[in-house]
Amino acid sequence: MDRSIRAQRVRAFSRKTRTGCLTCKKRHKKCDEEKPTCKRCRDGGYVCDGYTPQSKAVTTKTQNRSLPILAAKLSTPTLPLLPGDTLESNYYVYFFSDIISQLEITPYLNREFWNRNILVPSQSSECVRHAVLALGATHWQYSARNQLSSVSLDPFILRHYNEAISKLTSNQESPPDMSTVLTCCILFVILESLRGDFGEAIRHLESGTRILTNHIPKTYLPNRDFQELAAIFHAIASQVAIFSPERVFPDVTHLLMPAAKKQKRIEGEFRNLDEAEDVMNKFDDMVNHISWDLDQEWENEESECNMQWSILRENVQTWQCQFEILVKKLSAGKEPIDSEKVLNLRIQHKLWELLIEEESAVDEDAEAHLDPAECNILLDQLEKLWCNPTRPRFGLKIDLTAALFQLYVYCTDESVRYRIIFMLRAQSRREIIWDSGQLADFLENDMVLRSVGLQTERWPEIGPSANDGALLVFRPKGSRESSES
Repeated sequence: MDRSIRAQRVRAFSRKTRTGCLTCKKRHKKCDEEKPTCKRCRDGGYVCDGYTPQSKAVTTKTQNRSLPILAAKLSTPTLPLLPGDTLESNYYVYFFSDIISQLEITPYLNREFWNRNILVPSQSSECVRHAVLALGATHWQYSARNQLSSVSLDPFILRHYNEAISKLTSNQESPPDMSTVLTCCILFVILESLRGDFGEAIRHLESGTRILTNHIPKTYLPNRDFQELAAIFHAIASQVAIFSPERVFPDVTHLLMPAAKKQKRIEGEFRNLDEAEDVMNKFDDMVNHISWDLDQEWENEESECNMQWSILRENVQTWQCQFEILVKKLSAGKEPIDSEKVLNLRIQHKLWELLIEEESAVDEDAEAHLDPAECNILLDQLEKLWCNPTRPRFGLKIDLTAALFQLYVYCTDESVRYRIIFMLRAQSRREIIWDSGQLADFLENDMVLRSVGLQTERWPEIGPSANDGALLVFRPKGSRESSES
């Protein structure tokens, strides 16, 4: 036998070692020592507890991509999910290695947030585990839908989806705790969004927010888990309803972690891009509060809605000054700057300026407009982000689709509008419930209706709305019951 082939065989199969993973040591099995999780554990459906730190690095064969060590806290079981079920193990690991990195909404609601709030519950609660498996397979199927595959994962997805729902509702004598219910609820929202059943996704979101607002705590002591779940419901609900004319979901802002718990800001400047993004995200809350919760007494200059709008306008102006100072400081530093985030934040700020300009005009009929040249410059910038091949096709942050929709409204030039529609079709993307292909079809139909005089409203109603002409038709539970009666 050739010596090189023999050497490969010895390295692959005959190496004696005492540096196997902790799980294989406990099971007295030979470990193949793949990093960060070994193949034996993955194939057997076991949670690989990683490796004992060594004084010298152990040389291993590198993988094409790294998977996280699904090592758990002391309370986490190291039993298999389902003994010998490799398919379930694959989608379980896929969820924590691939999916959670695509679910970042804000700098705080990031990969670590999802890992912290889903990993341990998924190993201690059957309903959460089944929901994770169903979501993992659904995401895989969505991501690979343009590839040739004769295997459908629908039976696997529906089995685990139904199991998750069954485990939540079957035991009435000992129902699952509130955190488990809410965790499953948010996983169902993401799952239905991936499946394209946006109405069902919104119903799960509405149910979760109602559970949060109706919950009566047994103690007045703060519950961090509960506050973090409230934060994710609030972040998703605020984005889903961003273009809705009225409040769709109950307000859960009073359940969020108090601002005092967060790191104190430096007055007059941003520490980093994450803080700048976090401040901008709060503009949405202000607009929602003004539009949905306050009396619309715009004729009275001293009304609460006018006062809050003045504060918002000042905050948007201040944000730009602080942001430009930050970018200048980062550009002069030695560390590389996140140019994509800078570009995205600048585009979002421009859209805020247009909104403020339109709503603050003395003439009620005044409308903010973008000339075609300026809009095309913004579209050139957006296209860099939209066509970036490394950007996930699915995410929970509604920024690019919302930006394209707003530019469609602010620029009435026909060629620019067709360019926006073309961009939406060129890249298949989905941001929670907003699908680029469906939005493109909706806007193209809007142009046809305008050409024959059947559409005169400046903002096409994309919803969620009870209006049958909206892109996304949704009727909250209360309104459905009243209409049926």
